[in-house]
Amino acid sequence: MTSAITRTEAVDGWTLSFASRDAGGEPLFRDLDIAQRAGLADPHDVRRAISTAIKTGEIAIPGEARNQESSCFAVVVSETVKAGATSRIVNSYYLDEEATLEILMRLKTPLARALRKDVRRVYHQMTARALAHVTPSEQRN
Repeated sequence: MTSAITRTEAVDGWTLSFASRDAGGEPLFRDLDIAQRAGLADPHDVRRAISTAIKTGEIAIPGEARNQESSCFAVVVSETVKAGATSRIVNSYYLDEEATLEILMRLKTPLARALRKDVRRVYHQMTARALAHVTPSEQRN
């Protein structure tokens, strides 16, 4: 299932994205941002790690039955990229907190280990900020 990102918000140097409510409606970390902060020589390598985690069921895609047993998920945003006369579809991945931590555990860089604590802190700061804007009637639904 591909989704659209509905908004983004900056938190302590991270850009967190939000997709539609059917994709969880929670803060998501962009794949290339994770890769850059983790110090990957080629940030696009993170997409192979994410794709593998999806294929093995460790990360779910909302709406895809095969991975529904996973508690962490990724939202896929597909876009067509043109290069001269040819074009191809490129998938970007936006990960929830658990999926981001799963990928950071797979990456073999010193920065990836240090980022885990930062991801938890930023995610919880963002969710606390979001909850502060929820009315009591919205909390019951």
